Amino acid sequence: MDGHAKNFALLHEPSGRLRTAPRYDILPTRLHHTLIDELAYKIGEATTLDAITRDDFDVFLKTIGIPSAGARQRLTKKYAMEIASKLAEHRDRLGKDGQKPLADRIASNMRTLLGALDIEVPLPQKTVTRTVAGPVGGC
Repeated sequence: MDGHAKNFALLHEPSGRLRTAPRYDILPTRLHHTLIDELAYKIGEATTLDAITRDDFDVFLKTIGIPSAGARQRLTKKYAMEIASKLAEHRDRLGKDGQKPLADRIASNMRTLLGALDIEVPLPQKTVTRTVAGPVGGC
């Protein structure tokens, strides 16, 4: 069973036992305008993406079994930046493929979450083309 709009799933084991699947799709389904912003589960005390603070995210990481404060800090910064950078790389392509509303919502979610974590929002990489001038006057 997959409650995709709320990002939870049940795994049916061969023994017949049911258990919840590992957490996935941490961002709420704010990407579709007809769905609510409420998270499927609390992150710290936050129930919406807009309410998440750095402390909430730290509590969330403790809850999922990361006891070291240093490890939580490194994970927060490393993975948040890695995911945001990859999303930023694809944002322009989505806009060009006729999916600008989706690209805009992704960018908005990135700004919200990274802002709460005090992490700078990455800009999409621009391709730089250099032109080398040849001799003037055909010489």
